[in-house]
Amino acid sequence: MASLNDWFIATNPKTFAATITSSTVGALTAYYLVGRFDIIKYLLTVVGWSWHRLVLI
Repeated sequence: MASLNDWFIATNPKTFAATITSSTVGALTAYYLVGRFDIIKYLLTVVGWSWHRLVLI
């Protein structure tokens, strides 16, 4: 099982900021084009990147 330190390493602040930025731009573009925003899908996208990095450690 992953420790808290592993989770922190996986959410490296440099890459986590880039993940949040790109996810937010994508979500805002979808909202502009479709007219709705799904917070669950947005959070899963952001958290999914951290999980992906954790698995690779």
